[in-house]
Amino acid sequence: MDRTDQLLSFIRDHLASDPASVKDAQQSLIRTGIIDSFALVELGLFIEEEFGVHVPDPDLTVANFDTVQLAVKTIDKHGAR
Repeated sequence: MDRTDQLLSFIRDHLASDPASVKDAQQSLIRTGIIDSFALVELGLFIEEEFGVHVPDPDLTVANFDTVQLAVKTIDKHGAR
């Protein structure tokens, strides 16, 4: 499973109140209310544990995590293993 699929699965299984609402990697997650700021922190912790990447708090933003596609770019920028 690639990073995109891992993130989509985690968001569906653990963060989204309606898992069926999470459709694809280009979908807005935060602006549409699928996940909130608390879920964003949980997503950051998952990324650190799963991919060995620490994303500093100032980078846990809508601009970097509103879509799974943006999240993958941010993970890559911070050096995923």
